[in-house]
Parts: sequence; structure tokens; C-alpha cells
Amino acid sequence: MRPWLTGIILSAALLPACTCAPLGVNETRFACERQDDCLEGFECLDLGEGAECVPVGSERPDAGQTQDAGSDGGMQSVDDDGGEPIIDAGMEEDAGEPDAGPPDAGLLSLHFLTTQQNVAVGACSGITLVEARSDGAPWRVQSETTLTLSSLDGGVRFSESPSCASMTGSVTINTGADNADFYMSAAGAGVHTVRVSSPGYVSAQQDLEVGVSPQIITLADIPGQVRGGACTRGTVELRRGGTLVLADAAIPVSLASMNASQVQFFANSSCDTTTTSVTIAMGTSARDFWFKPLTANPQTISATASFDADQASFTSLNIVRRTGCYFAAASALPDGGTQGGTYSRTCTLPNPVIDTDSSFLVSQFVPNSAVPPASALSVRCRLTSTTQATCTRNGDGASGNAYVQVAEIPQNLKVQRAASGQCPAAVALQPLDGGIAPFLIRQVSSGTPVMNGNHTAVARWVSPDVTTTPSVCGGYEHQLVEWRGVEVTTGALDGGLLAGQAEATVTGLPAVSNDAVLLVQAGLSNANEMAACSLLVRGDMPSPTSVKVSRGAGDAGCPLGAVPQVTWQRLDFDTRADVDTYRVTFAPQETAKTITIAPVDTSRTMMMTSSQSFAGQGAGETDEGSSIRGSAGIVSFSLTSSTTLQVTRGSSGSTSQFVIYVVELTP
Repeated sequence: MRPWLTGIILSAALLPACTCAPLGVNETRFACERQDDCLEGFECLDLGEGAECVPVGSERPDAGQTQDAGSDGGMQSVDDDGGEPIIDAGMEEDAGEPDAGPPDAGLLSLHFLTTQQNVAVGACSGITLVEARSDGAPWRVQSETTLTLSSLDGGVRFSESPSCASMTGSVTINTGADNADFYMSAAGAGVHTVRVSSPGYVSAQQDLEVGVSPQIITLADIPGQVRGGACTRGTVELRRGGTLVLADAAIPVSLASMNASQVQFFANSSCDTTTTSVTIAMGTSARDFWFKPLTANPQTISATASFDADQASFTSLNIVRRTGCYFAAASALPDGGTQGGTYSRTCTLPNPVIDTDSSFLVSQFVPNSAVPPASALSVRCRLTSTTQATCTRNGDGASGNAYVQVAEIPQNLKVQRAASGQCPAAVALQPLDGGIAPFLIRQVSSGTPVMNGNHTAVARWVSPDVTTTPSVCGGYEHQLVEWRGVEVTTGALDGGLLAGQAEATVTGLPAVSNDAVLLVQAGLSNANEMAACSLLVRGDMPSPTSVKVSRGAGDAGCPLGAVPQVTWQRLDFDTRADVDTYRVTFAPQETAKTITIAPVDTSRTMMMTSSQSFAGQGAGETDEGSSIRGSAGIVSFSLTSSTTLQVTRGSSGSTSQFVIYVVELTP
């Protein structure tokens, strides 16, 4: 007997004592060349892949048995009638289809806990975590579970070392644990699909980007300069290597500003729906958003997705521009002649407005001399270009300074202007935005040296015209302003102020908010001369439902004549502005006061008084008994800091009282 046959016989003899698995001669295949190579009871037959020792009487290959061509060497049986194939225990399971799993395990699956990574060619990735789950919840395995690691293109190497020093083809989830970790590297650039599988579990796949520019978020279309309050479009884009790419899933992008309270973000072009994020939809590469800066500061905004972020910077322009012009007085020449003073000056804005039709101005004038003629005080100003305001007067008898404040509101505000070197009785100005009540900003000049009806001509808008009474003044500048969101109520004191009457109150009006401004006009119906204490009228709002007008600054000795025209406009800004009201009294000889105010943003704040009867929007009431010292009842403003307001008037021996509004605009 040949030695290898003896080994077979000994193996057969020992089989009954083996409990590891069946290993009898009937289960073990032996090659043969001739009959005497086989034991008794076996015969040497060719079964299609070479001769083997098989039990005597075994069927030949044509009896329906064919060897499986699979790599595990198992057998595939096919019924003679052409039925479904039966896969033996040696075949690999169908990829991705879990076995039944442990009892009560539910549907078992594998999931990546870490996000897709992007690494350089040959570099080791960061840690990659894979979790076992049952019905979607973390699953603590009941025995050591081997996870097979592979890539679809075979180009990824796996390691249990953070430096990828050694390679492996699998990792293990230990008993009682629910995850395992590994590291990856690849020598070839591209996007490699990594697969993690284990018998009984639905496999997991994730891409590994190697030597590929990652997807990034970029901010686009952000201009270098943006008007304060302007609704401005920006775009967030998805790019790879500088090229726009389509999102394969929705990508939320959060929006923020470095100065959180100074820039607002919106989801629509009308800037009426605020937002803090937008989403790049699946299958698109970009998404528009809108933003509005509220102050004049360098600004930085950011867009942040889960995988990247970008920033963009711009400069926001002032909402309110402040400027001034000096007016010289006429002066005597050595030869006995006269050097004429300044009648008109062009004041340059510190930065231009973009749209004059969305900009309005208020102005004040303060003289340098003690007894200036009224014709030198009644200065009217007009926004003549995006960079300039032109101020004009009809007398040069005193020097002084015109102060101009221009507010540009890019959305929801429209301004129409009417100007004349005379005072026609009416000029047609129809509102541009139907349904919004406009308010009127009025400035009038006259060449007469004393206070009279020409200097205080009253302008009113009554559709379809702006009327000016009396119509004998020396010129006007009217601005009809429509601002959506600002509620305007107008009225007139029936009969005006009678002779000897110092004040009057109107009650029962619709309530206004705390952020309201009152603009009063008072004047004669003719060109008669009148003392300043009688002609200059101050307005106030004692309550949200009332208006009060007064004159004379409490001086019972003022010769109070009849002032038949007293009109008022209440501008309720509500959310369009924060308004703080200050009541200020100047004592005789006092020409300047410093007021501590509530903190404001100086780039969007303007100041005015409650009366626009004379010299712009800076009038109050005074006890000045002459008709030539109208300067006693007018002031100008300088906002020297966010909490400090300087108020100035011309030289005067009289007492004056003012209601001053500090208006912080919210465009």
C-alpha cells in the first residue's frame, strides 16, 4: 500500500473522535489516475474536471450534476427540469443583502459617522468611523464583528494606524461596542468610493476625494461700496477648483455679519422678509440673497455651510450726510464802495448720494452778527446733484453758516421738488405712490430786512397742488416726501392765533407712537411786519393725541399780534426711525448749549426742531420784541459724538425755547 493511502486509512479510522466538522472519506475528494489508486468501495471516474475516487455507483456528469464555476469551489445543483439554482454553503453571500442576524436584531446596517474627506495624494486621512445600527439605531454587537474594507476601484489602502503605517483589509467591532475606526490613503488622484461590509449587514459606501479640489462656498456679487439702507443682492455659490458645480443634495448656508446689529439679511428682493440662512437646492449651483447695511462702517459678512465658509467685505455709506457752507456779509471797500456778500453757495456732500429722488434734506442757518437783517437769515437749500446742495438767500447783510443734512433712503421713499425765485400761489405736485400721505418740507426766502409775512409764508399740500401764502416771498424750495411706513396727519388751527393769544392746543387726534415728529408753520396772510416774539411759533406734542403751539417764550410783554395761519404735520415714523425729543431753553446772552443725548448711530441720525416757519428746520419761540432780531429764535446743530449734541444760536439778549428732535433713521 502506498504511504498516502495509509494516511487516508488512518484518517478514516480517527474520524469518529473528531467533533470539529465532518471529515469522512465520503465527504473528502481524492484525485486518481487508475482504479488501484482508490480504496475498496470506490472507483476512479472522470467527473469533468479530472478523475476522482468516488463511491461505486456514483452518477456520471451527465446525470444532472455540474461543478460550480465560482471561486469557492462549492457545487451548484440544477434540477433536471430547469428549476432555480441552489447555492451551497460555500458560496459568498449576495453583496448588500443582510442575513437574518441575531434574534430580535431588526434590520442590521452599517453607517459612516464621519463625513466625506478630501486628502492629498498619498496622504493619510483623518479618522473614519463606521457604526453598526439596528433599524436605524446604534447596535451593540453580540459578538466580534469583522468589517471588510474595500474600494470599488481597488485604489484605496486601509490602515488601523493614524499614520497609515501598516495596511489592513478589515477592522473589528468588539463585542458590546457599536463602531470601529480606520484610516485611508490612495496613490491615485480622483474620487474613490469606499465600501464597508459584513455578513448580515447592509453595507455602507462613502467617497474619498484624493488630490481633488474640494467643494467650496463662495460669496459673489458683493459690491465694494453699498448705500446705507440699500437692499442689495448677493449670491452664495458652490464651486470646485474655481468652477461652478451642481449640488447633489440641498445645502443649507447660514448668513451672518461680523457686526450683527448693523447688517440685515433678507430672502427677497423687496427686503421685507428677514432671514439668517438660504439653501442651495439640489441640482443647482447658487442661491441669491439680499442684505441691507444699517450704518456707515466697514462691514464683513459671511456664508457658512457644513463643509466650508467664505467672507466678503464692503464699505457702507452714510444714510445721513452733513455739510455746511459759509456765507460772507457785504463789506465796505477802502474806496468807499461795497464788496458784496454771499447770496448763494454750493455745499459739497462728504460722500455722494446715489439717487436724488430718494433723498431729502433739512437745513438751518445761524448768523455771526448780533443784529442780522431777516433777509440774511431766511436761507433756502436744495439738493442740486448727487454731490452738492445749493443754498440761496436774498440778502447779504450778515455773515453766517448754513448747515445741511441730507438723508438717502433707498427703498420706499420718493421725493419731488419744486423751486422758484418768486412765490407763485400754487404748483402742482401729485404723489407718486398712491395711498401714501406725503409730508412737506418747506424753505422760504425774502429780501425784506425785517420779520414779516414774506419770510414766514405758509406752504401746504392739498391735492393736487402745493400752495404758498402769501405769494409775495422771494423764493422757495419745497420737497414733497412720500415714505412708505411713515404715517402723516395734517391739520390747521382754526383761525390761527388771535391777537393777545400766546398758545393753543388741539386734542382728540389719532394717537401717534413715541417716534413721532411735529412740524409747525405759522405766518401772516400779507407782508406786514411783526415782532419776532409774535411771529415765531413753537410746536409740541403734550400727548400722543394732541398738538400744542405757543409763542413769546412766556413773556407777557410781547406784543402778540394775530397770526391767522398756523398749520401742522405729525410724522409718525414708527419702525422707520427712533425719535428722541429734547426741550431746550436758551437764557439771554447764551449762544450755545451741549446736550447729552441717548446713544445714536451718527451715520443715520438727523436733527430738526418742531418749527419750519423761518430759516429752515431750526425755529422755535422767543421773547425778542423787535422785528429785526429773528436770529434769537433759530438754531443749528452739530452731532459731535453718539451721545453729544451741540446746539448753537446767534448772539441775542433774549430768551428762546425749542423742541428738538434727534431722529435715528431705520431704512
